[in-house]
Amino acid sequence: MKPRRRRLLWFLLAALLFAAAALLMSGSDKEEAPRPEPRVDFPRNFRGGEWQRMDKRRTLPAQLAQPGVPSAPPRPRDPLLAALPRKAGKTAVVIEANALTNSPVGELLMACARHQEREDPFEKIKKETGVDLLKDLDRVAISDKQLVLSGQFKGANWDKLTEKATASSYGDQGTIYTGEGESGSKVARWGDQMMILGDTEEDLRGAIDRIEGRAPAENPIVSEDQTYGEVYGVLGTDLLTKILGREQPELAKRLQDAVQNVELHVSATGDVGMVAEVGGGDADKVDDLARSMGAALSLARLQAQAQGEHDLAELLDLARVSPQGKRFNLELALPMAFLEKHLAFCRQPWSPDAETPAPAP
Repeated sequence: MKPRRRRLLWFLLAALLFAAAALLMSGSDKEEAPRPEPRVDFPRNFRGGEWQRMDKRRTLPAQLAQPGVPSAPPRPRDPLLAALPRKAGKTAVVIEANALTNSPVGELLMACARHQEREDPFEKIKKETGVDLLKDLDRVAISDKQLVLSGQFKGANWDKLTEKATASSYGDQGTIYTGEGESGSKVARWGDQMMILGDTEEDLRGAIDRIEGRAPAENPIVSEDQTYGEVYGVLGTDLLTKILGREQPELAKRLQDAVQNVELHVSATGDVGMVAEVGGGDADKVDDLARSMGAALSLARLQAQAQGEHDLAELLDLARVSPQGKRFNLELALPMAFLEKHLAFCRQPWSPDAETPAPAP
């Protein structure tokens, strides 16, 4: 994946997670005052049909563990999770694209994507490639070296998608497309249900090997028991410290010292609710970081109320930090009413001769 594209994707995901806490960090030790339960539904565990969704996706045969290599008990596997790299401490996030598309939040985001476009960008992609992103795409998985798309791509125009590339079969159902030169992303497909973009052909072969069971049996970086919400996965501390390093160097250092992993879950079918489960090896450092973040959010809430910044105060009223020993939960929320207000311009008619409406203050 091209570095610029990858940086943008990571920034959007990580900014949603730590932006509020990072910008409001003050280092105060003031205790957080109790307040009413949030109105937003935060994803803390599997909900409704998510168990069935997980089970339905186990379409790969079980992979037997190698002697002397610890792994989970063999069982049928999810091909998208199997495709992801196995390095612990790295970043991998899965987006339930189809579920988001068919939600109020998704409809609003689609309106924003179409705004100021002479031609519907989704229809344009469908005409050119044969892929209907609003129907054919199921999930998108983003990791350090790969972008994986899963869905139904039987009608895809692979010649158009892989222009000036030479196709070569790999493994049982894989095809790797080799383009001219060394620049840009490399592309592979696995059957008619998965498309993989990577930095090198070795990355693509590795993904196909993991799907088809030729790679060593190891625990996936995103496990099945983490697949709840419309966005879920793990964020590596190297990514978080890199993003926060320039603007919040003190917070970046404390994160690097205290945090080992961050598990992310976002519910986005109605109001957007996010839970980040932050874990580390030193309970004292983790607890200190949690208390500082909680105190900073509490102080910022009071300041927003005093300054009449009602929208910010409302968002901060839904944010909280819950210490749990070597872990703590950071919860942030964006109510649908807030999104509708600030992205209302996306639903307004637009013409090339008209000025672009500004987002609501």
